[in-house]
Amino acid sequence: MVYILVLSTLALAGSLVEIDAEPKITLIADVHILTSDGTVEGPYDVMLRDGIIEDISDISAPVLADHVVDGTGATLMPGLVDAHVHVDSMPAIPGRLHLPKTRDNFEGWLYSGITTVFDLGSDLDRIESLQRKVDRGKLSGPSVFTTGKCFGAPGGHPASAIEATFHSPLVKLISKSMAWEVETAADVERVQVKRGATGFYKIILDQIPRDVPELSDEALAALRQAATNDSSRVIAHVGRPNDVQRALDTPVDALAHTPYTGLLSEDQVAALASKHIPVIPTLVVWESTYQVALAKPFFGPLEQETLRRRTVRDFEANARGRAPVEGEMALWVEQVVDGRGERWANVRAYIDGGVEILVGSDSPNLGLSAGPSLHREIDLLAEAGMEPADILVAVTWANSRFIDPDARFGAIRPGFEADLLLVDGDPTEDIERVHAIRAVWTDGRYVERRQR
Repeated sequence: MVYILVLSTLALAGSLVEIDAEPKITLIADVHILTSDGTVEGPYDVMLRDGIIEDISDISAPVLADHVVDGTGATLMPGLVDAHVHVDSMPAIPGRLHLPKTRDNFEGWLYSGITTVFDLGSDLDRIESLQRKVDRGKLSGPSVFTTGKCFGAPGGHPASAIEATFHSPLVKLISKSMAWEVETAADVERVQVKRGATGFYKIILDQIPRDVPELSDEALAALRQAATNDSSRVIAHVGRPNDVQRALDTPVDALAHTPYTGLLSEDQVAALASKHIPVIPTLVVWESTYQVALAKPFFGPLEQETLRRRTVRDFEANARGRAPVEGEMALWVEQVVDGRGERWANVRAYIDGGVEILVGSDSPNLGLSAGPSLHREIDLLAEAGMEPADILVAVTWANSRFIDPDARFGAIRPGFEADLLLVDGDPTEDIERVHAIRAVWTDGRYVERRQR
């Protein structure tokens, strides 16, 4: 693990990525491929045409192509899918809130081989506007899906956490863009007219900081019924074992986060497995909170390559003790620090108990940047005991099936979208190979990666 010292000279301005204007006929030759069951097969020749995977064949005679890529010694994977992001957030440090740079987030994801992201708390119109920019080549980045704005209690998370951390006039604007505040069934009905259809409802059951208002039982029941009525799924943000129990009792369809404090019971883990409720642990967001609290923000190779100078200066300030977590948030962060062993034990219980794990970063966030943070989550899941092949399936195929069961991304198959990541070596043998990025394609278009 690498911690930041004085790194300003490493963070230079400029665009991280440049994408080909049109998809080219591309042959990726003599390459092994990661299958959707986590095995590596090949070598094969993989042909891309018109933004899709046209053919996968045994190595044969040369064929006509605009671009030939030598895949010798490499593994071709589906582009990574981050199942928990916030597109208009920022890699923040306490007390240092800046206007979000959404373009930086999108470029950071694509630079890191992430070709699809799932936003868990943004206005639907905003997400649709960003996706149109991506489709038209006005914004270089991944495809983006969303739950729409999340549902929380008036005065509760996320507004309470943002206000307690940053004390900025930007806070109310940011929090309103992320959440609907509801207390009664009538509030839920009122919001239904405005929110638009996304196929998901994200609900907040946690309290950040401690003792802020939490979602009422009336609102929770109304949200579950509304989701049932329009065939949508419910994702619950949880932070404590009692939140998980409320989620199980509701019931919900997935958990965002593993509890940052408190051990889950064997019965709770068994219920998650038997009810087929997947968990997006986001160990990385709790680990980052822990590190920022200790004035040791993480700064690895991908962070060095992608972060802007201003963000690096903020990280430096935290590392020097000049941007501490204070006030109400300090009391909550104590729980995160003290609960480190418990949350790791919970993730190990998911692995041992057969609970489906999806992979998301909750980035950008406190000490977290868009792109590198998903790679850190991969490493943390491996450290928790998850097998490399299982992690790779989760961060590609399983994530994609959860976001959109009918989508044609997340696997290397003829007819699927050519959202691809080429890495050196075999990541099923050594998970760190997933960080050794040789090439990225989005919609069949080659992505030129540039360090800042």
